[in-house]
Amino acid sequence: MPRGKQLITILILFLLILPALKLMFQKDLFPSQDGLYHTARIKEFDTDIKNFQIPPRLAPNLENQIGYPLFIVNYQLPYYFAEIFTLPTNNPEFAFKAVMSASLILSAIFAFLLFRNFASEAASLVGAIFFTYLPYRFANLYDRGSFGESVALMFVPLVLLAFHKLKGSPKYSIPLLTIALFGLIASHTVIFMVFAPFFIFYFLLIVKPDLKIFKKTVVASILAIILSSFQLIPSVFEKKYLVFDSALTNLYNGHFLNLYQLLRIPHSDLNLGTPFQIGLTASLVIIISLILKKNLREILMLLTIALSLFLTLPISKFLWQNLPLLNFILYPWRFLSLIALSSSFLAVYLVDSSKKYTRELAAILIILTIFASRHYFLKPIQLRPNPPTANLTTSNEFDTIWSNWQTFMPRPLISTNPDSNIVLSGQKPFDVTAKVTNTQKSQIIIRKLYFPGWILKINGQQRKIDTKDGLISTPLDPGSWQIEAYFTESRLRFTSDLLTLLGFLFLAAFIIKPNLAEKI
Repeated sequence: MPRGKQLITILILFLLILPALKLMFQKDLFPSQDGLYHTARIKEFDTDIKNFQIPPRLAPNLENQIGYPLFIVNYQLPYYFAEIFTLPTNNPEFAFKAVMSASLILSAIFAFLLFRNFASEAASLVGAIFFTYLPYRFANLYDRGSFGESVALMFVPLVLLAFHKLKGSPKYSIPLLTIALFGLIASHTVIFMVFAPFFIFYFLLIVKPDLKIFKKTVVASILAIILSSFQLIPSVFEKKYLVFDSALTNLYNGHFLNLYQLLRIPHSDLNLGTPFQIGLTASLVIIISLILKKNLREILMLLTIALSLFLTLPISKFLWQNLPLLNFILYPWRFLSLIALSSSFLAVYLVDSSKKYTRELAAILIILTIFASRHYFLKPIQLRPNPPTANLTTSNEFDTIWSNWQTFMPRPLISTNPDSNIVLSGQKPFDVTAKVTNTQKSQIIIRKLYFPGWILKINGQQRKIDTKDGLISTPLDPGSWQIEAYFTESRLRFTSDLLTLLGFLFLAAFIIKPNLAEKI
């Protein structure tokens, strides 16, 4: 396809996507479940950046500046994207909407470019519209206001596109696959887990790599993991210091879907208007694909849909109870994203199989898909926003294992028991200095939530940190003491940061000298 013609088709795709962003263009932030949480997190992230805490780890302002570990386990890349818009505008709501809008548009373009590797222009346009307009995309966009998941889905077609480029245009294929996988992992590691098995089967059964392509894919995957180290390693090895697992790992129990709801079949006491469904046009395409003659690619997509559908229903509960990895996915309906992608492939295959009526069928499917989802983007799905909690979590999942109900109670920044003379000489979000004079042995408490990385110095000498109600504490003998407490990277996080920097150096080498890929 000539480049000029392809650009025109992408422009048409862009124009077709614009109606889906109607609520993004209004002045006020649309109401959603998590939108206000994310705009507040964007503000905390921005403050971290301006205080040179890079990568951000603690939220500087939450719970009266207690140093809440909001970004230790949480994904970070979407907030870096938001920072691009926050720095010049100082407007977290605008940044949130800008990143959400850009991710939806780019996901459609990446999907179109993916499908063009094996399908016609018209069929590829249909696939991109399917991937963008199916109801679950709007569940993430407008109902949940799911920042990380919306951004992560942008990278899914880019990963598959990179697979094809490894085979067809290998020059920059390793950097492309590395960036795509890194983007997916750092945007939402759970969504990467959801799609990882699909990627493997697609790569082996559809791309059918030779040994050279296989080795390049392994190199790109390892490099993507190294790039993600700054986030991935702490989220795995420092999560044990948070109550995350006990707070969230049984969350799946209340989030299974109903088969009638998924297929939009009328039933008593059922909300057919929910975006947590497969979608009318997707259901139609799936049914037709089941009837028509199938080859390996259709079978893979139909099996993916069947397994994903099963995992969203209550009958799969025994798997959620016994397979530990499923617990980390949290919500069974997250598998709807796999159904959206697989049904998009089926739509592409269906349009191209029509031969004589390719353009007509493409036009019908595009119109039907946009029309069937109009309820989800013409007006807010949520009637009112969900107000965020004080710590910007839904289940206090980022509380430390040392904290208790007294941890977040109001108290002075520095206190002692018994009372001492305290002169505060410096206070920053992650650095506190003071002079303490006491006439008897006492226990000093600094109202900063302890997490590995906090350093406490007494008269310039590092002191082992005790905890009191999860806060930084240590005993003091009678005397005059210069106190300093500051937060830095733990050895684990420092090593993770170095690995990420090393990964960027390798990535730059592959971009600057693409011939390196041929030596693999």
